[in-house]
Amino acid sequence: MLVLAAWAGGARAQQIVVPPPIYPADTWQGRSIATVRVLDTLDSSVQVLTIPVGQDAAFRALTIHVGACRDRPPTLAPDAAGWLTVRDTRQDGPGFDGWMLAGEPFLGVFQDPVYAVRLIGCAGDPVAPVPPPLAVLAAATAVPGDQAAGAQGGGAPVSGPSPLAAPGSSSPAAPGSSSPAASGPALPAAPAASPAGQPVIVPAAPVRAPALRGAPLSLSPPDDSASVAPPAQSRPQPLSQPQPGQPQSLLPP
Repeated sequence: MLVLAAWAGGARAQQIVVPPPIYPADTWQGRSIATVRVLDTLDSSVQVLTIPVGQDAAFRALTIHVGACRDRPPTLAPDAAGWLTVRDTRQDGPGFDGWMLAGEPFLGVFQDPVYAVRLIGCAGDPVAPVPPPLAVLAAATAVPGDQAAGAQGGGAPVSGPSPLAAPGSSSPAAPGSSSPAASGPALPAAPAASPAGQPVIVPAAPVRAPALRGAPLSLSPPDDSASVAPPAQSRPQPLSQPQPGQPQSLLPP
């Protein structure tokens, strides 16, 4: 009984556990509504605005335009990002035009002495970009497990180890040589038997999951219909500009 219990425990330890499918870390999905919170530092009044994508909202002297709103799909840490254009009508400053992230508010800050604007989250119906369904990822990750099950059950033929060539067989035989060892076929070596009579389990070859269309989705600026003319001459980028090694997902359009 102890031998059978030990053999059953070893067989269970050799089973392949497929991890649950998850989206890539840089995947975002579009939403149709952005939720923005505005603070007036003069009287400490707070206003929460629900702004549809592509429309404007006003709060006292502020005008806020939402160009895009995206959040994380399931299986990823919750976060939201919105492309906002904020202007203070009482001042002639540059305002703000770029991404604001709910989980990283220090990345996009509206510089204003009176108002503080922050993105809370995204809501509404899913809009472009839309990541592929999670079932597609599950089907792609289930392929290696199915092949391993077929190899253990004997459904697919398992190739044994490659035959060992006899010494000197790699070099061509001399003319007129009739040595049977050199001319005869090489005998394949017998596969090594596992201890305690257990069946030999050959691990399945790793299978690369097929590429999924639309994933990952980069956090790029919203698409503008106006075309931008290319510069006449290419000038070297100053140090303040992003370098080639930096992520390009948070750059302004």
